[in-house]
Amino acid sequence: MLAAVVAAAGLGVTAWGTLMSARVAEDQLAQSRVQNEERERQQASRITYWPEPASPSDTVIANRSLDPAAVSIVVTDFGVKPYIADLGMVPPCSRVVIPETLLWDVHPKKANDPIPTMQVDAILIQDANGNQ
Repeated sequence: MLAAVVAAAGLGVTAWGTLMSARVAEDQLAQSRVQNEERERQQASRITYWPEPASPSDTVIANRSLDPAAVSIVVTDFGVKPYIADLGMVPPCSRVVIPETLLWDVHPKKANDPIPTMQVDAILIQDANGNQ
């Protein structure tokens, strides 16, 4: 009888320990997910764009992260719906000037259309791990 009580108490302690281990593992997974999201946002926040001050029709993209990133830009010309120009990989720690002529090369216009004014509205980033 005493052996059964001791065995039951042992099983209860083991079950409680297993439950606590599972909770700790869940907390560690949650913390790991949060850290991964922060790392993804950190790289995205280090890639920026702005109009070139010397030539406002050109666009500057700066990748201040330590990883390369695939960058596309969303361009609006006032008259045609926005389109996406894929720029390929931007190396780490670099500043790239995108001339307006490059944006016209990928513009979905017809040969006889007048040239409208265009602007870069956003950038789309895909990091080295494939996260967008």
